[in-house]
Amino acid sequence: MKPLSYALLVCAAFQPAWLAVPASAIAYAQDTDDDFRGEFQKQLDAAQKAEQQKLVKAKSYEAAVWIDRLAEKLSVTPDPAEQKLFDALAEAWRANFAKSEFPARSLSYYAGLDDSKRRIRKDLTDRWKSAWREFDGNLQKKDGLVFANIMDEVEALAGAFESEGDLFHASEAYRVHAQMQDEMLRGQSADLHGAWKSYGYAITPREKLDLKDPVLEELKKRHAALAARGADQKGGGAPADPGGAAAPKAAGPAVPLSATMSFEMLSSFDAFQRPIYGLDDNYPMWEGIRLLKKDSVEPLPRNPDCPPLVRTGSSDIRFDLDGDGKGDEKLTLTGNIVPIKVKIGKGGAQRPWGFFATTGIQKDSYQGVEVNLAPDDAQFVLYTIGGASIVGTLGTTPVRLIDDTLDGKYGSMPQTWGTLGMTPNHYEPVMDTMVIGPGKRAKPYSELVEIEGRWYKLEVQEEGGKLAALPSDVDTGVLKLDFKGPVQPTYLVMMGSGDTKNCYFDIVEGGAKGVRVPVGSYTLYYGELRKGKKKQMQKAVIVPPNTGAPSWSVRKNEVTNVTLGAPFGFDFRFETDGSKLKVLGGTVAVVGNAGERYERPWNAVAKPEAMWRKKGTKQAAGDEKMGVGSLDTINDATLGWASVWFPLNTEIDAKQQATFEVQLVQKKHDLFGKVESAWKE
Repeated sequence: MKPLSYALLVCAAFQPAWLAVPASAIAYAQDTDDDFRGEFQKQLDAAQKAEQQKLVKAKSYEAAVWIDRLAEKLSVTPDPAEQKLFDALAEAWRANFAKSEFPARSLSYYAGLDDSKRRIRKDLTDRWKSAWREFDGNLQKKDGLVFANIMDEVEALAGAFESEGDLFHASEAYRVHAQMQDEMLRGQSADLHGAWKSYGYAITPREKLDLKDPVLEELKKRHAALAARGADQKGGGAPADPGGAAAPKAAGPAVPLSATMSFEMLSSFDAFQRPIYGLDDNYPMWEGIRLLKKDSVEPLPRNPDCPPLVRTGSSDIRFDLDGDGKGDEKLTLTGNIVPIKVKIGKGGAQRPWGFFATTGIQKDSYQGVEVNLAPDDAQFVLYTIGGASIVGTLGTTPVRLIDDTLDGKYGSMPQTWGTLGMTPNHYEPVMDTMVIGPGKRAKPYSELVEIEGRWYKLEVQEEGGKLAALPSDVDTGVLKLDFKGPVQPTYLVMMGSGDTKNCYFDIVEGGAKGVRVPVGSYTLYYGELRKGKKKQMQKAVIVPPNTGAPSWSVRKNEVTNVTLGAPFGFDFRFETDGSKLKVLGGTVAVVGNAGERYERPWNAVAKPEAMWRKKGTKQAAGDEKMGVGSLDTINDATLGWASVWFPLNTEIDAKQQATFEVQLVQKKHDLFGKVESAWKE
């Protein structure tokens, strides 16, 4: 949108306040802005005054916006062509609206602004743009919490515009404020007295501008209609009966839903975005199934219903279908990522299932180190990731559940596993996921979920053959992420407790509006940062600390901010022996302002400087750059593969015995920017 077009958007969306906003009005607001100018310019070039007047009468909203816009532009940069356009618009406007002085008063306002006033106004219009987008994005959904979240901001902007003398935008902001309280958008939750007041506030600046257009007429009509219903008195007036024509129809009672589910293999391992740390081309992060020499047998780690794998030959991997320890059904492995399908379970419980798999190659990169991951005679690693799903329809909403825990079940509770790159006693969660409705972004599986405006409790039945959804009467509030840092999370999953203990919600999904969740207490469960693509991907997993995990309470109809991220620090441990210090690299993790931890840094291992000082002193006595792993450390029997996930142990000789304090500092990290720990004893 061009600057200053927000007024047009509001005008175009406006209908008599007791009517629902039609979708065509919203599309009209987005598409016809520049079309009006082009059409009017064509008639101006052809000197067709009568046609110009007809166009301004038919499209007075757009005409008003262009008069306001051109008045501002001409006050900054005189332009003969733009002046000619403005004069013609003003003449057509006066011909239609009783010689209205609106064009002249707009010119006078903008001509009187100095540089300071222009800066203030720019800040106000930037804020108005943001608030308008929230309002516009909620016109169809009519989520009362979204309107409540911006109500104070819109009211403040209306007053600020009025104080600055911008009567056009003051009227528009007051009108939006009124609509957010009126029954058109709020139904039975409407505050008709508040709407009546704001409509009145919207009328006054329009009259001062002599802006006599259809919007002013509608404002006056609605203001009078609300007064006639008693809304001019505090507490007076009530929203129309839901059964009447004046209010939206009430939804029918919630009823249980049920869906017959069918197996469907994903079209590719990354067909849907999911909250899974390993979900990218860096397959060494996937679940590795390690088979040893020929005839070795290995079950799938988390799926006892799946036939075990047998290494029948050097590159011949088969499922043992009959349990005799010998391979039967061969896996088609091509060196690329391929789908693997198999029947799991026994007897009547047997069902289709699958996953995606690949094998390593001779020259690959692992944390920036060139390594050989290809199978050899001693071992064969099959890298696997979820690909099995079940699909069905609840009501009219398509639903897909994905088995990302690889346990052969759908809707399993999350599991935590010790993986390379996690500091001691911290674990990476793995979750089943689901897709509700259209789209390619999955969310964590949660027992409570909102479908078609209702809350339901899900239950997977018959080994995934059926999905039941029982109505759940819950009060809700909003969780909204406030993350400070150079890279924003791709997922941030919160876990409920008590009545919502099996509920998981991704609050990144809601963006600036936040995500509606049942009331209760929530703690951080899982998150991820990602930067770059494919093999150049840099990423880290976000997990809570072992103790003192941050929590947030959600109250009915309130917005709760989840503040995470910068300033970033380091958690770590060090040991002393006389004058010698050893900073333990395997304990180093980045932490955020709420104590959250950023672990498993892929292609983004921390490289801090270790600074030390004698306890009680202020200045550092020295510093030492912490080293990083290499192929040599990977091949070291003591250090191994874990060595390239952390900075290496760093030994320092302080040449004196004392009680020491240590601080870790990295001035610029690709994912976090500056990272600086407190001094630690």
